[in-house]
Order: sequence, then structure tokens, then C-alpha cells
Amino acid sequence: DPTLTRRAEAAYPQTLTRQASGVRVLQARAQVGVALGEFFPQEQSVSAKYSYDRIPLTVPYNLIDNTYQQALFGAQAAWELDLWGKIRRAIQSADAAFLASVASYDDVLVTLLGDVASTYVKIRTLETQLRIAHENVVKQELALKIASNRFKGGVVSKRDVYQAENALGQTQSSIPGLEKDLAQAKNALCVLLGLPPGGADDMLAGPSTIPVAPPEVAAGIP
Repeated sequence: DPTLTRRAEAAYPQTLTRQASGVRVLQARAQVGVALGEFFPQEQSVSAKYSYDRIPLTVPYNLIDNTYQQALFGAQAAWELDLWGKIRRAIQSADAAFLASVASYDDVLVTLLGDVASTYVKIRTLETQLRIAHENVVKQELALKIASNRFKGGVVSKRDVYQAENALGQTQSSIPGLEKDLAQAKNALCVLLGLPPGGADDMLAGPSTIPVAPPEVAAGIP
């Protein structure tokens, strides 16, 4: 179903849940970098100093040069040796957390696309049920008219008229419930796509047929 395909593609960049899961993946990746950094010096310092001195000419010494310069440079680094595997275990833990966040991201995508597809199929099913209900109302109104005319002509009893009225009333009473369910399903689709409720009609433009599953699917899909 091309409309379903477009809605599934739109769910990727617009859904807040997917974006939050993606940020958690980036967070876990940064934590792996922090853990790897423990192998390097935890404390680093660099210092430098330069001085220029001039002896006053009033000093009673016969100096060739009465100025002198001095430059100092120093660096220091300190780190913890991983003798007992503390840092290595921390890196393994960060790696596992990173892979878990990636799996969680994939799980969110699978759940999101599954919800989008099931909600879309529900919408198309409700639209089909509504269309059939309206068609049945037209047919049952004609049946009631025929039953009334036959009763007036003395061909049938009043019971046939009551039965036609009862069938028509049941069909008419089902329409508001179907319309309510359809509105709820459309709003649910908007929420899944990260859109405000009430804007699904433009997205659903096109054939309103119920999608049919292919006869064969990928291995592992029930």
C-alpha cells in the first residue's frame, strides 16, 4: 500500500520516541569514549615561565652584559595503572550499555512501524465498514418501504414492517460508533507520526482499500 509506505517513512524523522532513543545511543557512545579515556593519563599539566632581568648600571661591577634571560618549561602526567582490571571492566560495561541502547533503538523502530501499520489497517477497515453500513442503510430503507407497501396492500402482516424497521435501526445505530472509532484511530496515527491530532485526512488521501498481506514474509515474522 503506497500510502502506508509513505506514512511508515514519515514516522522515522518525526517521532519523539525514536528521537529520544537515538539520543540515548549517542549518550552511550559518549560514555564508551569516557571509559576508554581512563587508559590515558587522568591528570595532565603543562607549565612554562620566561623572565628577562637587567642589572642596574649603578652596580659597581665591570660587566660585559648587564642583562640575562631565563626560560623554564615543565610537564606532568599521572594515571592509574589497571592492574586488577577495573578500567577494562568499566569499558566492557560501557560497550554492553551501548549495544543495549542500539537494541532499544531498533526495538522502538520495530514497535513504531508495527503500530503505524496496524493503526493504518484499522483505519482502512473502519472506513470499509462505514461504507458498507451506509450502503446497507439505503438498501434497508428500500426494504422497509417495500414491507410497508405490502402491509398496506394486505399481502404481509405488521411483523414484516417491524422486522424491517428493527434491521434499519440496528444498522443506523452502528454508524456513530464506527465514526467514533475511526476518529480515534486517525488521532492515534497522528500521535505515532508526531503530529497534532485531527490532521490525518490529508495523509490518508488515496484508495481506502484494506491492505492485503503478501503470501510470503521474511523469516522470523509471525
